[in-house]
Amino acid sequence: MKLLLVPVLIILFQFPVHSLFAGDICIPDSLSSWKSEGNFRFSFNQIGYKNWAQGGDNSFTGNSSFDYQLAYVSPKISLLSTLNTGYGIIITSEDGIRKNDDKLQASSKLGYSISKKVKYSVLFDLKSQFTPGYKYPNDSVVVSDFFAPGYLTLSFGADWSPFEYLSILLSPASGKFTIVANEELANSGKYGMKPAEYDTAGMMITPGQNFKGEFGMNFVINLTKKVMEDVSLSSKLEFHNNYFAPDPKNRWNFDVDMETKINFTINKYLSTLFYFHLLYDDDILISLYDDEGVEIGKGPRVQLKENLGVGLSVKF
Repeated sequence: MKLLLVPVLIILFQFPVHSLFAGDICIPDSLSSWKSEGNFRFSFNQIGYKNWAQGGDNSFTGNSSFDYQLAYVSPKISLLSTLNTGYGIIITSEDGIRKNDDKLQASSKLGYSISKKVKYSVLFDLKSQFTPGYKYPNDSVVVSDFFAPGYLTLSFGADWSPFEYLSILLSPASGKFTIVANEELANSGKYGMKPAEYDTAGMMITPGQNFKGEFGMNFVINLTKKVMEDVSLSSKLEFHNNYFAPDPKNRWNFDVDMETKINFTINKYLSTLFYFHLLYDDDILISLYDDEGVEIGKGPRVQLKENLGVGLSVKF
């Protein structure tokens, strides 16, 4: 996949922003151009059994999310900062408490308009989680943790908005940084890190890699639209490659990250949310099994997560 490169304007990015450019262009002291909105959601599901002949397991599921957006718009300068978090648990009488959702995402996009629909932009993006994840049913094997992995992306490029609800960012100069702060995971080579090296006696010679940087292209599509009176859609699709991948054949392989939310408003405080997340990353290796369930190796695979729930929703 080859995309046409576009000119890049490197803009000094700092948040909070007090002054972006020397001279005539700067953000005024007035807050009239600032807008913010947030949404807190909580949904739960409970199932209980007593003397139920068909059997079943008592369970409780609770999921919460908090989304916040802060935007500044002027004739030349725009700034959009977002925070998206989510956490959920499931409690069963047989397995106890388990985590079923954990998300921490923050981003800021600063733009400088060169026409009505085109901006030079710089994008900062952070993705991680709050608490450890385990290889259930074995809750002693950690497979993820806070900033293990953590992903930081810094992109410079052009942002095209053909419609008010759609933006397309093309960045031919983007740095993607992967962090694995958990030493155990780093030593085992998780999330594309170089694993620890050991001597013949099993003594560690070199610890595992904790930090990896990649330089490549970033392509981001954002869609936020009110489909009907009580139905809204928001979707984000990201592609990122590595110009300097060790294997030249992989230099035009793109990691894919797509998140979609469809919100159905019931009334002022109740809503239904459908959430879908697709992820593909060459560096994340997942066990592969044959038809009989025997592990035959590991490799990158498409990862999917979806959630449909009804719950309390508070906007502010």
